[in-house]
Amino acid sequence: MSNFYFFLLTAITIGVRILGPVCGFILGSLCTRLYINPLNAPLDYGPTDPRWLGAWWLGMLIISLLLMFSSILMFSFPSRLKKGQEIQMQRNKLRDFPLALKRLLSNKILVLRTFSSVFHLLPISGLYTFLPKYLESQFRLAAFQANMVTGIAGILIMGIGIFGSGVFIRRKEPGPKYIALWVAIAAFAYSTGMGGLTFIGCTSSKDFNVQIPFT
Repeated sequence: MSNFYFFLLTAITIGVRILGPVCGFILGSLCTRLYINPLNAPLDYGPTDPRWLGAWWLGMLIISLLLMFSSILMFSFPSRLKKGQEIQMQRNKLRDFPLALKRLLSNKILVLRTFSSVFHLLPISGLYTFLPKYLESQFRLAAFQANMVTGIAGILIMGIGIFGSGVFIRRKEPGPKYIALWVAIAAFAYSTGMGGLTFIGCTSSKDFNVQIPFT
């Protein structure tokens, strides 16, 4: 496999992992615009009313169908790939484990990449999971509005970061160690900033109401 196809497949894999949650929030926003029973929707109130129950189950159904189609494509792969140099598994793996662990820990790029992944996922795992519900309770947004805001914000921030990083790497052409170090520092700063936001708040009011219109 040439370097072009390798980087292309890597870019597609990373892009799908990033856009997956964003597309999920947007799909949830579209589904919750519909009533939980689309055939028996109430006529006296709409999606912005607190009594509205969105069709949360519809997104799961759509994703399940997409996964079913993708699984059919996976059956097209052969049972075994082309024969190459088969790696002989050593019998005594426990004896070689300390040496393998030492070799991995001495790889600076791998350590920095693992460090950045941990500090990147720590705030994201909690923030993105409960952000729509936070927007609903604090800013009085409907469920579909909160999901849409979360998805659009994710696309903008990730898109700007990926595009800016690509331009910088293309022009400056830094080494892999420099890139891994920069990613680790950025992830640590991001995690620290998100932790600091937990100590910042504002006074709440029952009359406070913000509505973001969506057409």
